[in-house]
Amino acid sequence: VTVDHLCLNGGVCVNKHNTHSCSCQVGWTGSYCEIGIDECLSNPCRNGGTCVDYQGGYDCQ
Repeated sequence: VTVDHLCLNGGVCVNKHNTHSCSCQVGWTGSYCEIGIDECLSNPCRNGGTCVDYQGGYDCQ
């Protein structure tokens, strides 16, 4: 079975001892890099700022 395309969203497949894992790009998580991380979940903005999430980061407005 080929594992070349198991990792999504730019993730890189890492082969380890007859198994594999995915090394995900910034902003992605999950076994296959299938879950987008919402950087606004931790409420990082101060002084009443509104958090705007984007892939790999956030802005406070």
